[in-house]
Amino acid sequence: MVDKDVPIKVMDNGIGIRAGMQSEVFQMFAQAGDHLDHAQGGLGIGFALVNSFSLITQRRRKSN
Repeated sequence: MVDKDVPIKVMDNGIGIRAGMQSEVFQMFAQAGDHLDHAQGGLGIGFALVNSFSLITQRRRKSN
């Protein structure tokens, strides 16, 4: 089997994450503060989705 690398670039233009919230942002639907006050309030799934994808990819690479 040929080992193939695929570059992945993740960009975020959010307002930043408070230090106390950094351990929670990878949970599905996590919101840093009152998201309704923000013009770009999201669903809170982005970091969780990217984290899950990254973990799945790492497991597959280790098993090959």
